Amino acid sequence: MKFGLCASIDNMQLAADSGFDYVELGVADTLKPMKEEYLTAVSRQSNITGLVPLCFNLFFPGGLNVVGPGVDMDLIHRYIDAACTRAVSVGAAVVGIGSGAQRRIPEGFAREEAQAQLLSIFIRAGTAASASNLKIAIEPLVQAETNVLNSVQEAYSMATQTGCDNVGILCDSYHLGYDVPGYPQMRAAGARVAHLHVASEHGRSAPMPADLDHLAKFLESARVATAVDTVSIECSWTNMAEESKISLDTLRRAWSMVGE
Repeated sequence: MKFGLCASIDNMQLAADSGFDYVELGVADTLKPMKEEYLTAVSRQSNITGLVPLCFNLFFPGGLNVVGPGVDMDLIHRYIDAACTRAVSVGAAVVGIGSGAQRRIPEGFAREEAQAQLLSIFIRAGTAASASNLKIAIEPLVQAETNVLNSVQEAYSMATQTGCDNVGILCDSYHLGYDVPGYPQMRAAGARVAHLHVASEHGRSAPMPADLDHLAKFLESARVATAVDTVSIECSWTNMAEESKISLDTLRRAWSMVGE
């Protein structure tokens, strides 16, 4: 298992100093798929820190809604193609797609049409990523963040409908913690589970030693489901420099409880 930190380019050195195996960056803010001229700041920082961004999240930028009336699907498809190409160029293995606000179904818009738009997006992503063995991971989110794809079961159904073997699911302990059937659904999803996120048991704070049993339970369910080999800490930090080392140590201990 590889352990990563969801962070920005500015925190890559901190992640390296804290002992993480990789860093997870945001597509929209670091790969900038809508910019024609692109300077590989990510690659430069990887060379400096020795950390590769194996995973990416924060896929669509604010304002680029992908569901609803008037959506420019051609633009979205070009964005997806650029995002996948750039992710591979800096060493990524998994790209997660959450973007709850951007995928929210507008009031009065037909859910069936919204689902068709989302399916088109995930098919395009799976196709764009397939040539480079890049995995696409659909992230189910709590209803407070979006009104579609809120459970592992829904994300699993969407992933299988794409017909792309490289489209899977990103399971986040925070989001699954609000979904009572979340762990059984994760186990049932099997090999479609492509990537993991963790936080504390209560809320989005950094995982601490008190969360050890919670993390072990989550990782055990994931291990039963799949051979997934990346798990990133995604949380809110009070002091990242101080807490990140403790969180990483706690996560490694939780994994050792599960066993290799």
